[in-house]
Amino acid sequence: MKHISVTLSYVLAFVCLTACAQTTNYSVDVTTENMDINKVYLINAETRQVMCEVDANHNQAHFEGQAEELPVLAIVSKDSAGEQVLARFILDGNGIALTVSAPAAGERTNGLKASGSPLTEKLVSVNAQIREKAQAVQNFVQDVQTRYTQRPTDEQMAELEAQYEQLMGAYTQTVKDGITDNLDNKVSLVLLLLNFDILSDDSEFVQRTLQSYAFAENELLKPVHEYIAAMTARQSGAELIDFELPDAAGTMHKLSEYVGQGSYVLVDFWASWCGPCRAEMPNVVAAYQKYHDKGFDILSLSFDSNRDAWLKAINDLGMTWYHLSDLKGWESLAAQKYGIRSIPSTLLFDPAGKVVAADLRGDALSTRLEELMR
Repeated sequence: MKHISVTLSYVLAFVCLTACAQTTNYSVDVTTENMDINKVYLINAETRQVMCEVDANHNQAHFEGQAEELPVLAIVSKDSAGEQVLARFILDGNGIALTVSAPAAGERTNGLKASGSPLTEKLVSVNAQIREKAQAVQNFVQDVQTRYTQRPTDEQMAELEAQYEQLMGAYTQTVKDGITDNLDNKVSLVLLLLNFDILSDDSEFVQRTLQSYAFAENELLKPVHEYIAAMTARQSGAELIDFELPDAAGTMHKLSEYVGQGSYVLVDFWASWCGPCRAEMPNVVAAYQKYHDKGFDILSLSFDSNRDAWLKAINDLGMTWYHLSDLKGWESLAAQKYGIRSIPSTLLFDPAGKVVAADLRGDALSTRLEELMR
């Protein structure tokens, strides 16, 4: 029976080879430890398309096939949608062997060993270093939450913040080193993509990296380029990026209907479920009441998904100005156009529709408006 099962595995691999046959050969062997697998999928991470699927035999699976152009980043997943990822790796013409182990206690990421492909081996090695630094940050946060059942004193908080910044700095630097040490190969490309969230606060590093970068135009980096463009649009002097969103009645409005019409306008990115947004709102309301008659308006763009909650918060918080939302949460067009990854966030535009400042909060907003409207 065992012989029949093994034979079936290779028959399936041959079927995969025939179905995918084009020009470039690939071969991937996957072995799992401390986890069971049945059917597994080889997925092009760039297009999210399944390249091959096979049945596993005794926690082993073999993918073999051909493709006109191999993706830089591939995924082995337990589902065809690529949501139950076992491993991410660089797919090339080498015979790649991957050993995947269940996450260690307290970790979220599978253990991964690779052989056969120098690029994948390097990627796995760098990712292990990055994961170690990320785990140190996570362990620190969990330890603080366990140790302090009440808010720390100001002195304790300052010390904790310093420790956190040090750990985050080590984490970020490990990511950057992995990229800069591999600018001549596709490991840097994958690292840029997989770690862009942590790099997004240092757009200067990303922009420097992309200059004269051999893989800058790779499709994988499309979201990176979009984010850099969004960050550029937030800089002082930048022109408004115009787009449409509906109001509470469903009527579509362009931002240019409100911005660039002769008044200073604060575009406020917020949501009813956002605690910091609600805490900041009294400052925004006070600024509006003080400066509205002098030529100051506000346009709030909500990241809500619940219409009733959105409208209730507007009323409860006394937000008596313009409001738009497509009710798509973080998938909102507003978030995409301006690269918003945390809220509250604001952009202040001058009467001609150019950015004056970003993320003015608390007294800083009133202070800046006082300077502009003397």
